[in-house]
Amino acid sequence: MAKTKTKAPVTKRGPASRAAKPRPAPAEQTTTPAHSPPAQVEPDAAIARGDSSPDASVDTLLLHSERLVETLAAHAGPLALAKIGDGDRAGLTAGVAALRAAEHAWTQARTADAPGTVADARVALTTGRRDLHGALRVFVKDQETQRLVDGVGDVEDDDDLAADVAALLPLARKHAADLVGTEITPAHVDGVEEQLARFRKARVGMRTAGEETTTAQALSKAALSALRARNEAFWALSALNRDVSGRARFRFRDDPKLRALFGAYSADRPGARKRAPVDEPKPGDEKPTA
Repeated sequence: MAKTKTKAPVTKRGPASRAAKPRPAPAEQTTTPAHSPPAQVEPDAAIARGDSSPDASVDTLLLHSERLVETLAAHAGPLALAKIGDGDRAGLTAGVAALRAAEHAWTQARTADAPGTVADARVALTTGRRDLHGALRVFVKDQETQRLVDGVGDVEDDDDLAADVAALLPLARKHAADLVGTEITPAHVDGVEEQLARFRKARVGMRTAGEETTTAQALSKAALSALRARNEAFWALSALNRDVSGRARFRFRDDPKLRALFGAYSADRPGARKRAPVDEPKPGDEKPTA
């Protein structure tokens, strides 16, 4: 005779039994707050700020930050709801002063480095570069020329200095009519070209003399320290500038006209496009002579 299987009674679970079922812990929320600024071009995490070149010219960031302070003050009331106040304006003002001082210190250290024929030629050419760049910026209104002048950023080494002047000379000659009546006469432009030739010749002579050098300028410890301090000052101001601008854009998100007043500064170079030298200079490299 076949055995009959007896089914075990089924116990129905009530709502409480389902609630007791363990659940995995929710993943940590990493959503960026709505008021955060857009992703900014910061140096690579593996490279310290001091070893990362700026993503725009120093003048670009300084001018943008100064105008940002003025615009923040003009709209201080509404911007209080974006948590922007006197502290942010003071921070930007202090950052501008710090970057301007650091840039000056770096320029002085770079041009004073390596006394001798190369250094003397470098000082003269740096002045010539400043004259041409400033005159073209102020007196020439042609948009294409201004775009080209924008592309001439800060000088990081001797290669940059020579390349900048080589790019500015034809522009100065092309717009000689716009420079009539200024100190930047055709004779002045010719003088800068002669300075460039002397600078290039001095660098070639330095290599011929057997000095250990590369295409970039050999930096002393003092100059290297000044360069890193300038870079750190730049990125500190950049971060505050972008953060404050982002909060202001959030505050005026429904007003395109006001929102446009707080656009980010123009990063015309790839972030951290080249790394500052990280190795300490060799004893023989600290003061190369021609």
